[in-house]
Amino acid sequence: MNRLQLEQYLDRIGISAGALDWLSVNADALSLLQRAHLASIPFENLDIVQGKTPLALDEDALFEKMVRQRHGGICYEQNLLFAAALRAFGFNVELKGGRHPKYGDDMDHLFLLVTIPDDSPDRQHAKGATSTQTPWLADVGFAANFATPLRLVIEETQDDGFDRYLISTAPEAGKDYLRLSRIPGLEGDTEANEMFTFGPQTCVPSDCRERCDWFSTAPESRFTQGPLVTMQCVEGRRTLSGNHYIETSGDMRRSIDVASSEQFNQLLREKFDLHPLCENEPREARTYDANNSTTSNTTLGAEPATTESASESVLPPRTEERRPNMSEKPTRVLFVCHGNICRSSMAQCVLQHLVDQAGLTSRFTIDSAATTNEEIGNPIYPPAREKLDAEGVPIVPHRARRIMAGEQNGWDYIVCMDDENIRHLRRILGPENMGKVRKLMSYVGEDREVADPWYTRDFDATYNDVLAGCTALLKEIG
Repeated sequence: MNRLQLEQYLDRIGISAGALDWLSVNADALSLLQRAHLASIPFENLDIVQGKTPLALDEDALFEKMVRQRHGGICYEQNLLFAAALRAFGFNVELKGGRHPKYGDDMDHLFLLVTIPDDSPDRQHAKGATSTQTPWLADVGFAANFATPLRLVIEETQDDGFDRYLISTAPEAGKDYLRLSRIPGLEGDTEANEMFTFGPQTCVPSDCRERCDWFSTAPESRFTQGPLVTMQCVEGRRTLSGNHYIETSGDMRRSIDVASSEQFNQLLREKFDLHPLCENEPREARTYDANNSTTSNTTLGAEPATTESASESVLPPRTEERRPNMSEKPTRVLFVCHGNICRSSMAQCVLQHLVDQAGLTSRFTIDSAATTNEEIGNPIYPPAREKLDAEGVPIVPHRARRIMAGEQNGWDYIVCMDDENIRHLRRILGPENMGKVRKLMSYVGEDREVADPWYTRDFDATYNDVLAGCTALLKEIG
């Protein structure tokens, strides 16, 4: 996977390509990438139930399917793509096969064993580990996935924020075999549910072929018995299985009977951002500019979209982009708020639109982040999105994420919304690293906060502040 493809992959999982300038090869980055992948690319078997087999497992085909065409996939597809991305970042990755208790073959499942290179300056050592090469189990392809990577340590319970997990010895499965189990529910629960066992051997992509074909065609396979689509979001899990749609969050469970193909397709669109089965309408595809790695949405087989609706916006009209000086580095701006689903994400969209309209796209890298974990993986808050739509501001691909320690080195401007954000940033970045941090309204000469519309419900007032602040910020940058 080359740099351009890596940028496109990041866009697919809701992370700005600018992250390549600050993401270090460490455990925090590995966790961020796994969470973002799980919250953006569903586990699904729709190609199988539509008879589109055999599944292609080469890297180019997987990239086309899951990144460019924005589909999901089963474990072999998901983890081969994830492995390619992690290697491109600089992680050491080995492929591992897992034996599912229902099926009994060592290649029933594919997962990853990831280590952080010894020469990484930001290396994170496993808690209590004596070896600098303690690996991490990373996995984006198990239907009921662990949300964060797990350290390969024996008989130590690990928590991913939803459930607890235990790796134990499994001598009955074979010499040096281990078992990964989930301990669901509350802290007092002790029953462990086996996920898979695995041995010391590694594998290569071609080892997946036979078992992948079996799961794609065998009547006994779960994947040939009906559609299954599931995705881990920050609030819980969404699952569309047969004629049932289920949402789970902690001990809460909500189930809906799916009465028609129209309702099924509507759920695919709204809950998983997937194209309907057997759709006849043109699909949206993403096109990429190889010169500056920006993205745009086009509809295959349709006339190019006009920009007449944008002319009603109070934002300035678009001008021709000047030819960039390739020796210039882009100005990097990061907006920060509490949850990264309202104010900071609105500011990211508005400033991106302003620089696009001014013909300055290639001169800027713009992103946003939270100071808390509360909304990680979530898209822009729907009322905020509706306000941006009403103002003719395009929505950038987005999944909420948390700012990381050391990230200030990757940005020229870190722009927050209120005093609480500043206090949180001081703890995350360190008091000595606050030189780039300012409140947005300071750019219009006012020492006040941008009110959080999550509480005020006044998205008009927040948008007006964001627009004024971004306009002044762009003018100051020049």
